[in-house]
Order: sequence, then C-alpha cells, then structure tokens
Amino acid sequence: MQQQLNDTAPAAVRLQGRQASCSAPIVSRRGGLQRQLHVSVCCAAAGSDLIVRIKDDMKAAMKAKDAPRLDAIRFLSAAIKQREIELREKGQEEEVELQLLLSYLPAQLSREELAGIVAAAVAEAGASSVKQMGQVMKLVTAKTAGAADGKMVSELVKAALTQK
Repeated sequence: MQQQLNDTAPAAVRLQGRQASCSAPIVSRRGGLQRQLHVSVCCAAAGSDLIVRIKDDMKAAMKAKDAPRLDAIRFLSAAIKQREIELREKGQEEEVELQLLLSYLPAQLSREELAGIVAAAVAEAGASSVKQMGQVMKLVTAKTAGAADGKMVSELVKAALTQK
C-alpha cells in the first residue's frame, strides 16, 4: 500500500484510481481508538493483481513488524472479501427474483412468429408505405398483447413496409 492508513484516514480509499465504498464499515479497535474503513471494491476492481499485491504487502508488514500498516492491510483485505460475498449473494438473489418475475410474463413470440403476424397485419391494413406504419403497429400490438418486444415489432413492420 502506498499510503499508510491511520486514525485520520479518510472514509473512502482509492485503490489504483478506483473509488471504493462498502455498505457495512469495517471497524477496528486498537489501543482504545476506533477506526472505520469504508471500502467497496467490485470483483472486477479487486482483480487478482490487487489481491496478490495486498497479500505481498501483508507479508512484508508482518516481517517488518509494522503493526499499524498490517492492521490497515488486514482491514482492506477483509473489506474486499466482505464485498465479494455481498455481491455474490446479491447476484443469486437477483437471479431468483428475475426467474420469479419472468414466470408472470407471457411467453415471448419468436421472430418468425412475429414476422407472420406482421405480414398478416400489413395485408389486413392494406398498407403500402412507411407512412401507414402506425396503423400496422396498432394491429400488431393488439394481436401480440405484450408477447413481443416493441422494438422488434417496429423493425419488422418497417422492414415489411419498405419492401413494398
């Protein structure tokens, strides 16, 4: 670590130019003083080179018997591990929530199914130019009822009308 963290260290620490902040601070009591180290390092920022550097600095501080430096490096290491665990748990929770929410949505139409609906709507509306895209979109939207992505519908309708 290039700068030593002491009792007056700022609440945020910059790691190789990356801002860091953690939802739960790491608190240390050493010699009756209380220090907080807020660190948030996303998994990408806490790359293997940073982890190796922290471990090497920790070993060097142990060998030099530099207690304040060792203490600060241990805080940093603990904060990184804590943050990685939080992110992993959050990712798992979000995946479960996504699957639950998707179970309530209607099944999405494939591009081929949607192209068939668009062709039928173009024929039904008698559309022959892009100027009539709104009429076709209205018909397709009514037929798909949320089972198709609006952007894909728009692209297919536009493509169908420009070919005419």
